[in-house]
Amino acid sequence: MAKDVQPPHVEEHPPAAEQPRDDVRTPPARPPGQRVDLLLNRIVHFLVALFLFVLAIQLMKKGAQAIAPRLQGTFPFDNGVSTLGLGWLGAYLVLSG
Repeated sequence: MAKDVQPPHVEEHPPAAEQPRDDVRTPPARPPGQRVDLLLNRIVHFLVALFLFVLAIQLMKKGAQAIAPRLQGTFPFDNGVSTLGLGWLGAYLVLSG
């Protein structure tokens, strides 16, 4: 006679409480019009930031064009490796505090 072997009884966890917890707050639902306003606001801020970033790059490029003839052929700028090394050293000095 073979006995039916049953797995040991596993107790299930009780269901979560129906009431929300006090320490967790969910943001209130926004109406669709307010969501669109928030999205447009973020897009406008992103475009302004992108414009200012490109403007800053262009200004640096113009400033570097003015001194480029004087720097060509000098020691730290005569090839790419030494320029990279000088940039790394300058960043190290500035960011080290």
